[in-house]
Amino acid sequence: MRKKLYPIILLLLNFSIVKAETGCLVNNDTQLYPNDLGIKNPYNQGNPQTRGYNGVPITYVNNNGNSQPCGVIAKSDLVKTSTACYLYSADGNTFLGNGSYAYTTSGYKPCLTPLDDYIPVLILAMTCLAFYQINKRKTNILPSNNL
Repeated sequence: MRKKLYPIILLLLNFSIVKAETGCLVNNDTQLYPNDLGIKNPYNQGNPQTRGYNGVPITYVNNNGNSQPCGVIAKSDLVKTSTACYLYSADGNTFLGNGSYAYTTSGYKPCLTPLDDYIPVLILAMTCLAFYQINKRKTNILPSNNL
């Protein structure tokens, strides 16, 4: 039983997430909108094939990929393609403009919220509360001898 819990615990304690991003590159190639809305058709095309994007934009900096802050992509890690994409408002209904599909090769590190720093403390607190509740209910599993 304990051997099955070790991978889960290690997975929960892994806070250094580094991942690649994809999205729609707009605003003179300075912002990448990562939220994929699927196929959109703002121009009422007969057979739409272009994807729409929105969300909080990720910016990039002009460095060689070393020591960029969280939430920022190094320009050397950004690959712009010739595939078109559409930018939409936060609600996904209002068409805002055209862009180019782009992706990062590596090195994007999302910003963690302050709550992420306290996840081990929260897990420990919930575990202690669970053990307290279980031990509070002392039940006798053996039959009593009232003879």
